[in-house]
Amino acid sequence: MRDGSGPVRHPFEPAGGQAAALDRLSRDRRTLITGWAGTGKSAVAAEWARRLAADGERDVLLVCASEPLAERLRAGLEGVERLTVGTVHQVAHRIVARAGLAPASPDRALLEALPTQVPRAARALGLAWDAVVVDEGHELHGFWWAALRHLLRDGDASRFHVFADAYGDWDAPFEAEPFELVDNLRSTPAVVARVAALAKAEIRAAASPIGPSGDPGPEPVFVETGRGDDPTRLIARQVRDLLTAGAARPEGIAVLTTERQLVESLQGKLIDGHRLVQAGGHGITVDLIQRFRGLECDAALVALGEVATRGDRALAYVGLSRPRVHLTVYGTAPVRKALGWR
Repeated sequence: MRDGSGPVRHPFEPAGGQAAALDRLSRDRRTLITGWAGTGKSAVAAEWARRLAADGERDVLLVCASEPLAERLRAGLEGVERLTVGTVHQVAHRIVARAGLAPASPDRALLEALPTQVPRAARALGLAWDAVVVDEGHELHGFWWAALRHLLRDGDASRFHVFADAYGDWDAPFEAEPFELVDNLRSTPAVVARVAALAKAEIRAAASPIGPSGDPGPEPVFVETGRGDDPTRLIARQVRDLLTAGAARPEGIAVLTTERQLVESLQGKLIDGHRLVQAGGHGITVDLIQRFRGLECDAALVALGEVATRGDRALAYVGLSRPRVHLTVYGTAPVRKALGWR
């Protein structure tokens, strides 16, 4: 099983330190599991939530930040009783709406106020869980942690487990020594090397997903564009090349970008009879990078507008770390330099 590869399937076969992570989770009621992209955090989070619910004595809540990831986790855990799966926003809105504190269709102002309304709504409903498992914990801040703590039935005696990316700074909801997943189980060594260069970190490729151990895989490609250039034709050509060569299935190709205009210009179009769809649809994915957090693909075509701020670098890290095998990046000369791409 790999991190975010699609519906989580069983039996789970631990790899790259995942068995040790599960052992830590079984021993400690408060657990932080961290790791670089591709180390299997989402897979372990889903498996642990399944195990907690499977004993039939606990009500378990599994939440994340990304809607497409929540959909895949929910599909993979379908049929597991006493387990609730969703994004923190989805779960919070359902609770608040059930308590009569919010309209059925949330607007932006309501979404921003949601975490502060959850404690009151949960008390009114008498709603609580015995264990809360959080994936993408690095995406949550402040009031969200307080809201989730209020959903624990027995307070500090309940289980609270958080999974987060090793990239960037974030505030954990409790004090605990993190358990680190260090082996990238997703990508070829060549892709991992590019991600490591951007993150300025040592990231270990556990194995090649395409051949014998040690096979680096195809070298990632940077396509330099001028300011104001439209990469649409270049991307369409690369998609056709991948399909013609049989290098990736249509569903295994993701065009990811920081530019909303590029997404809008491509979604709904056809390439060789295959429709370009948003993340979670059936076809070739075209979406904003932030909507593809927690997911993976066979081939990623990543178009970056600029990499000038910490937020830009975080999005670039997410985009470059999605593919198993093929990585093509489109950007200007300053973007190439910012990525450490030589």
